[in-house]
Amino acid sequence: AALMGFRKIREAAFAKDILAGAILSTNNNQTKGLSNLTDHNSNTFWASSQKNNTQLTITLLQKRSINTLLLEEMIKYGQRVQSFIIEAFDGTKFQTVFTGATIGRKKIAIFPKQETDKLRITIIHAKASPIIRNISA
Repeated sequence: AALMGFRKIREAAFAKDILAGAILSTNNNQTKGLSNLTDHNSNTFWASSQKNNTQLTITLLQKRSINTLLLEEMIKYGQRVQSFIIEAFDGTKFQTVFTGATIGRKKIAIFPKQETDKLRITIIHAKASPIIRNISA
């Protein structure tokens, strides 16, 4: 019963993805497929052109309150991410709000509520070039 209750809470929390319409950018050469990260299609993905220090920046259309980010690797290519951070822009600079290890099939990163219009995910270390299939908030 507790698990079913948790499932209902989780589904309600992710019913509306506030990343819809966001602008995505990266610090590496592979920009093709960035829109796949927010298309909610489990068969599409974005593959980084570099193994370490891959950054994904998400620019929202307006400031929003965010306290959770859901990340998913394209697991059929293996679990690659070994460490990452999530940062929120505070109007002046990016502040780290979450530090994580693996992403795997699905990582729900929960952090203190942030009022921001820009998020940055940095994959610090990976076994191979990261392949991400979904990001939502």
